[in-house]
Amino acid sequence: MRTILLSLWMLAGLCQLSYAQQAESLDQLSDEQLLTMFDEVIQDSLAAERVARIYLDRARKEKDTIKMARGYDRLARIFSLERNIQFADSVITLTADLNHITYPALGYILRGYNFQLGDDLVNCTRNYLEAYKLSIQNENSLQQVYLLDKLIYKKAIWGNRIEALKLQKRRDELVQDKNYIEKLRSANRIGVEFDVEEILLNDFIVSSENYAFIYYNMRRLDSARVYLKEALKLLENYKGEHLDYHRNWVIEFQMELEYIAENYKESIRIGDSIISGGTGIYMSSSLFNAYMIAGLSRTKMLNNYESGLTMMLKADSIFSTEKIRIQPYKRELFDTLLGYYRSIDDDKSQMKYLSRLITFDSIMRVNYQYFEPELIKELETNELIAQKQELLARLNRNKRVNGIKIGVLFGFVLLSCWALVYYYRKHVLYRKRYESLKSNSGPTARKSKMRRQEISDEVIREILDRLEQFERKKAYLSADISLNSIARSFGTNAKYLSSVINLNKGKNFSQYINSLRTQYAFDRLREDRMFQRYTIRAVAGESGFNRAESFSKAFYRNFGIYPSYYIKKLEKDELKTTPNPAEPLAD
Repeated sequence: MRTILLSLWMLAGLCQLSYAQQAESLDQLSDEQLLTMFDEVIQDSLAAERVARIYLDRARKEKDTIKMARGYDRLARIFSLERNIQFADSVITLTADLNHITYPALGYILRGYNFQLGDDLVNCTRNYLEAYKLSIQNENSLQQVYLLDKLIYKKAIWGNRIEALKLQKRRDELVQDKNYIEKLRSANRIGVEFDVEEILLNDFIVSSENYAFIYYNMRRLDSARVYLKEALKLLENYKGEHLDYHRNWVIEFQMELEYIAENYKESIRIGDSIISGGTGIYMSSSLFNAYMIAGLSRTKMLNNYESGLTMMLKADSIFSTEKIRIQPYKRELFDTLLGYYRSIDDDKSQMKYLSRLITFDSIMRVNYQYFEPELIKELETNELIAQKQELLARLNRNKRVNGIKIGVLFGFVLLSCWALVYYYRKHVLYRKRYESLKSNSGPTARKSKMRRQEISDEVIREILDRLEQFERKKAYLSADISLNSIARSFGTNAKYLSSVINLNKGKNFSQYINSLRTQYAFDRLREDRMFQRYTIRAVAGESGFNRAESFSKAFYRNFGIYPSYYIKKLEKDELKTTPNPAEPLAD
């Protein structure tokens, strides 16, 4: 025991020494080197916090308010939404009385960005508007362009499109100003380098995309097509870090444009191409749109629900498992699915999509109340609630009727079972009497005991061949399998099957099945980025487990780590290689 305690004490000492040495080495870096390192390690929250804390501590010692604000604004990027907002509040409080080109506007940008991640559109927009006012006051063109992009989209989706167009024209004035690049330099820290041509070209591409998006929402489709072509032409010369983002945006936008124009063959073609690209190229929100548009297009083109049902249900599945933002145009998916289940009198599914639409409308009502109160009149929430209540009453009536039917059926089954048992016992009794009479009237019958026979090599080979087919077909993913059911399907008995698994697989039946299932989950999580976004419960279900707890324990026994940890590590590795153009601007 003393040896163990001594070892633990030595290990703790080494960890503290390593941390102290690391902190000391970081402390030797210049301010700019620390900020550069923060950007490099931002996906590792522990490492990023360590760098930001050292920068902040140094700023406090120097009593440098702006540097302290930079420290807090770095901390506002790496934690949970609530904690990030608290650090953004620190930036605002610290610099509230300053007329600095970056602060406190950046604090409001960080607040807005985190509220957006939490789907709080109203508070997000309020903070962006406050930041925009400050960015104009302090002549920060970099912040103004960033904020205008955010506000243009929100106005185009939720508010007055004419106002969105005015904001875009204001953005044009900024990026076309002959002093724009100099203004960008003055908005950045001294020494920060950037590619002038790449920034200008990116800004022009975004302008074309913004115009196309605004005109699309105004249903001026010809104008939207003109700006889409302009964006495509500009992209031919763009080689910047956001190239993939822009390419995917124009493809997805063209799909939605063709759908609104009722060119369903083309919207289906583009949607199918996005789906075939998969998560290796597109984000889950893009795949949701592709499945939704491709499904709705098939439904409208062929004028029947079944033609696009599979794809619409796939879109619904992505919506349920991913963090897909609620926007007005997505409502059509759930309205269409509700219509389908009404057509086949599926009350349970109707209840699901009525509830989904009511939730949709409640969020839309809050957003419209803030952006464009007149649009609330278009929502039919009260009618949907009335339909839901009527459907619920019908389901309850059906439940009572079904309960009576089930009771009668259960009684009939019990009576039938009793009759069968009675008949069987009577049959056995008669047989025994017959054998007794027979033995008494003739020679005495000899009783013999069955010898336990070993399993033949031929039977073992046959069972092993069946197991190989069982594994290849992934039949183990069914949650309903058992030793007896598999033995029956193999044409053998459970005892033989259990013995062969024990002898040849080195495991009992339960361990054998769980090892196959967890290996399947392990491999699919590694290869399928969409599968990584499933809940643990959903992953367990897809892998054949009835309970998430059983899956997690079996996964840990096989691999020494829990599935939740494995998924997080896969996601972190993925994020390290994926640029995010929507991230707040750094100072």
